[in-house]
Amino acid sequence: MPRIARRNLGQGYFHVLNRGNHRQMLFRRSEEFTVFLELLGQSVEKFQMQLWGYCLMGNHWYLVVSIKMMEELSRWMHWLCNCHVRLLHRENVELGGSHVYRKRPTECLLT
Repeated sequence: MPRIARRNLGQGYFHVLNRGNHRQMLFRRSEEFTVFLELLGQSVEKFQMQLWGYCLMGNHWYLVVSIKMMEELSRWMHWLCNCHVRLLHRENVELGGSHVYRKRPTECLLT
């Protein structure tokens, strides 16, 4: 069954989050938090996003970003999550080949 299309809200501020599949831990050691923050910094520069805030938890994370076009958000989140998953699989062999993130990232417009 196809996914429900995201609403195209254009530009704005977004609260974006993603969780580990089956409450899977995304960050087990302090170094893994640091690596994700470095990756996040690279992604902000690469896609010229504005990061206003973040909160990293063991099995999920929250970001507050502003964008100029909705397509930027999708491309940015795809790149960030894909790179992070590849790092997790490379560093944590016990993860296997299954999905790491529960679903695609979700976001909501901040007013």
